[in-house]
This record gives sequence, structure tokens and C-alpha cells, in this order.
Amino acid sequence: MASRPTTLWTECLAKDYVNKGRIGVLILNHDLPSCTERLWNQASTRVCADGGCSRIRALGIEDPPPDFVIGDLDSAMEEDLSFFENAGAKIVDLSADQDTTDLEKCFRVLLEKTDLWRREGDVLAILGGFGGRWEREMSNLNVMLRHADLDSILVGDASLARVVRPGTNDIDLNFDLEGPGCALIPLCGPCRVTTTGLRWNLRDRKTVFGELVSTSNEAVERRVTVETDVPLVWTTDSNL
Repeated sequence: MASRPTTLWTECLAKDYVNKGRIGVLILNHDLPSCTERLWNQASTRVCADGGCSRIRALGIEDPPPDFVIGDLDSAMEEDLSFFENAGAKIVDLSADQDTTDLEKCFRVLLEKTDLWRREGDVLAILGGFGGRWEREMSNLNVMLRHADLDSILVGDASLARVVRPGTNDIDLNFDLEGPGCALIPLCGPCRVTTTGLRWNLRDRKTVFGELVSTSNEAVERRVTVETDVPLVWTTDSNL
């Protein structure tokens, strides 16, 4: 019997979101999108990766405080760490681990110490992961691919990105939030992909760097289906 399709949606990013699941917000130490304060206030779980706590405080976001500030703690300003610790944030110093990024450390703590991803529909919105040094963007996507079973969205002013898992995926689009521009990026190597709902659909096509990659595509239906044998990165225009 075929397995049930995985359903992905971005309604959690809407202003009038009604809980289908919980939303967590994770702040990285880079320029933050314009929707940061709104999503922070909507979140049920709030985490800053290292200097991300200084980023939100610079925007005037102090209440509610983060649940955790996690990482090497080499880029957060000491006064910001002290402020949020006094406000109730747990400061998690993982500087002894130099083999993983702050984002990977945050995923670990979220899994160990929160209820996020325990319920169907739970999503983690990662803010501050686009722009700046290119290899850091790739590192962020690598962490998301390592945790492909956990639903997360990289949120920027220009783009949204998430992992599409092996099997059949139903992607329910809200064009007020994203699209119509989209792409399927085979970061994990060659994939065989079939899609519906796109202007240029793939039909059991091999997609791989150096050959065919489905960029500059366009969603023409509110439900896009993606069937793949290997995890893919799905990106859309951000309309947030």
C-alpha cells in the first residue's frame, strides 16, 4: 500500500494563523526579514542562535524573551545575554562542541528540551538564514536536510525554502504568502522527480547539478505535488 502523502503548508506564517500545529521561531545572527516581530509574537517556542539575541534586541524585541539562547556564545553581546537571562531565557553554552554549527545546536536543544515537532503540523521558522556569506546559506540548508523529518522553513524577505522529503508531497500554497515563483533544488544529488501544478512540470525526470535543475519555475495551482526519491529543497518567492 502506498504511504500517505506528506502535506506541507505555510499558513503558520500568516497574520491570522489559526493553530493547525505549533510554530517555533529561531533567530540566526544575520539580517532579519521584515516579518520578524510578528512571527516572534505568534510563536509558541522562541530560540536565538548566539548573536541572534543581539539582533532581535537591536530591533526593540525584548518581550516576550527567547526561551533559549544557544550556541558558542562568541557573537552575542554580553549585555544582551544578561538582559535575556534576567528576563527568563535559558542560556545554553555549547562552545565545547566545535563540530556543529549554531543552527545544528539549536535543533538538538529543541528536540531535547521542547515539545516542538511532537504534534502534526508543528513548524520551525528560521529567520536570518538568507544573505551574507554563501557558504553559511548552504550550511543552513544542510542542517535542514540532515533533519528532513522535521518540518522547518527558512524565511527571508525575498525567498522561503524548505525540504521536500522522499515520496509524494502535497504542497498547499497561499499566494498571499508565497509564490508564484518557485524552484526545486537537488542539493543531495541526482533525483527522479514528478510534479503537478507547475507551469513547467517534471515527469519522472532526472534533476542534478550540471544537467537539469528546475529553477525559475512557477506555481499555477494552489496545490503542487512533488514526488521524489531523494530529498529536495523547495523554494518560493516570499510575499510576507
